[in-house]
Amino acid sequence: MTTASTNQPGSAALDSARRKAFWRLLPLLFLCYVIAYVDRTNVAIAKLTMTRDLPGFDNAVIGLGAGLFFIGYFLLEIPGTLIVERWSARKWICRIMLTWGVMAALTAFVTKPSHFYVVRFLLGLAEAGFFPGVVVYLTHWFPTRDRARALVSRIGPTRLSERPAAGDWSVAECFEHLNMTTRAFLPRWREACAAAPRSDGPYKTDLWGKILAWTLEPPPKFRMPTTPPFQPAVTPSGEDVLPRFLKCQEELLAALEAGRGLALDRVKVRSPFQEKMQYSVWSSFRISAAHHRRHMWQAERVVR
Repeated sequence: MTTASTNQPGSAALDSARRKAFWRLLPLLFLCYVIAYVDRTNVAIAKLTMTRDLPGFDNAVIGLGAGLFFIGYFLLEIPGTLIVERWSARKWICRIMLTWGVMAALTAFVTKPSHFYVVRFLLGLAEAGFFPGVVVYLTHWFPTRDRARALVSRIGPTRLSERPAAGDWSVAECFEHLNMTTRAFLPRWREACAAAPRSDGPYKTDLWGKILAWTLEPPPKFRMPTTPPFQPAVTPSGEDVLPRFLKCQEELLAALEAGRGLALDRVKVRSPFQEKMQYSVWSSFRISAAHHRRHMWQAERVVR
């Protein structure tokens, strides 16, 4: 690697931590997701003998039970993801796995359609939040540039400009929007850091920082329109999307490194989105991080 990040202090330790996270987390999470997929579809296999061996079970009962599973899954999917972000990913995912196993085991004791409905609904509640929770958990271990590389390698450069639907952004547009907002912040950060006094923290997030960071964290709480100056009118060609994005990420990391040891919560910057709004540099870093996670989440959903 020849990027600037490799020359920063501690980059070797960070690279080592990412490699350990890759080999310790991804194989296990892949296995868990395979089990989750099987768990969603195994009722179709069980139907082959359930309708023959259990009285009262027919196609309508099996179909209703399958539907109740997804109702339970829908009810707790987003709340479960928010709990992962606000509480503890390890504890919540552990809770999911334990209750998921218990509910799946209870299926063995089903003898009536009513039992089947209850168990399938509770199974959906137990499993809800697993996939989006894992996605949020991985954002804590792998930075945006690593996720961008993985996303591009998964779909290839030729599909980066494909829109999933009319009015929705493509992966390239998500990346270019992040480039535009980062470049709008960079001169403001540099100016503010040049005037900031020394401090080793801890830093406090002001009210605007808390509100905007919470609002921007994925999954989105509500749809937020993008102001015209930050709408990606022109996107780069497929081969240029990732290099442009990684270059902008290196500039962002350099700005973060320049703020090390400074009183970032005592210096204000104006929002590039709304000039009348001001918040601390520290709050703007948190807002930018949440904004990156939101649009990386959006880009990853484009190819799901």
